[in-house]
Amino acid sequence: PPDDPVMETAHFRLDLHDKVATVAGADVHLTPTEWGLVEVLVRNPERLVTQRELLEQVWGPSTPHEPGYLRVHMGHVRRKLEPPGLTAPLFRDRARDGVSLSPLSRLSRTNGLSDEGR
Repeated sequence: PPDDPVMETAHFRLDLHDKVATVAGADVHLTPTEWGLVEVLVRNPERLVTQRELLEQVWGPSTPHEPGYLRVHMGHVRRKLEPPGLTAPLFRDRARDGVSLSPLSRLSRTNGLSDEGR
């Protein structure tokens, strides 16, 4: 279904419906919090998702604004999904304002996230 995309990059594959992440063909465990962050970013490609948005969508609207939570968990996501020494990170911090996912030109997307009609 369109609400459950599969995203592939040269480095990893994410199936949001089945909650399966693979790197180099091997399954990688993401915690529920890490999945929440990845899902928000995949559904908002190329858009800066603010720290507040990520905190509210992943931890809930009553979560205090604690950017430290976000930095720690995004660090885990990067270590699990991005290869060491990557010169252009796929998950990018933007001046501590939020996080964005790399431009779509690097990504192959299926199940509702095609580049058509944009």
